[in-house]
Amino acid sequence: MGYFKLAIIISVLALTACASYPFKLTSPNQNVEEQGRSVNEDYLLGQSYYYGRDGDKNLDAARYWYHRAAAYGHLNAQFSMGVIAFSGSEINYAEARHWFLKASEQGHAKSQSNLGVIYSYGLGVEADDTKAIYWIKRAADQHFANAQYNLGLMYELGQGVEESLVQAVHWYEQAAEQNLAIAQNDLAGFYSQGKGVSKDVEKAIYWYRRAAALGDQRAQYNLGIAFLEGNGVSTNRKYALNLFRQSARQGYLKASQKLDQMNELLRVRVIEDVEIVNIQFDEPELDEYQLL
Repeated sequence: MGYFKLAIIISVLALTACASYPFKLTSPNQNVEEQGRSVNEDYLLGQSYYYGRDGDKNLDAARYWYHRAAAYGHLNAQFSMGVIAFSGSEINYAEARHWFLKASEQGHAKSQSNLGVIYSYGLGVEADDTKAIYWIKRAADQHFANAQYNLGLMYELGQGVEESLVQAVHWYEQAAEQNLAIAQNDLAGFYSQGKGVSKDVEKAIYWYRRAAALGDQRAQYNLGIAFLEGNGVSTNRKYALNLFRQSARQGYLKASQKLDQMNELLRVRVIEDVEIVNIQFDEPELDEYQLL
């Protein structure tokens, strides 16, 4: 259990409001169209308080208005209630599961994906890989990138399903095409190693580049290694260094360690050059190292 990274797979609040949702009438004097508009206005008020669009961010007020809309079946409001319950200083997994389930049953992909994560981790409920796969698969079939990545990861690890690297590649690729950087990096690794697919260094570099451009720290490091070693690209220490620096700034330990190694190598080589200079009576050629 617990292979996923919650920061990746717990989806954030949706900003888009839909015009109509299932709801119940609260007054015999209100027709369906009027009630639908009222429910959506409640949701939009919740959005305003949650994001502080008018400079007045208020989580309690957001929860109040989201709840009013969610009680009448507003999908995004139900999802938002789930996210609020899942985050903050007072996490309530049971409430989060309640609202994600409500929205999931109506086909809300992000809620389905999050519900799958809850069952995978056993957050406030007994862990259940069968239910996790069920809900994540439903979200992935709706082309939700996070769910596609999670499903690929479950196939890679054999969690709740029979291990299949071919299926892992399939779902990683689906998510990668939607610009999910973590999926792009993992897909690149599969092409680089020939896991579940024929080894293809060019495709590996392609996906590392795309993920690195989106700021993925692992992809920046992996692409830096490729430039340092000339694997699939021409050797370029300058590019490698810049990529290691970008990755290290985000706290990626391997990148920081690689920078330390490169700096130590530079120090040693500069000392060697200076020793040669003492013999040759010439200026050391340090151009290729000055950027370090």
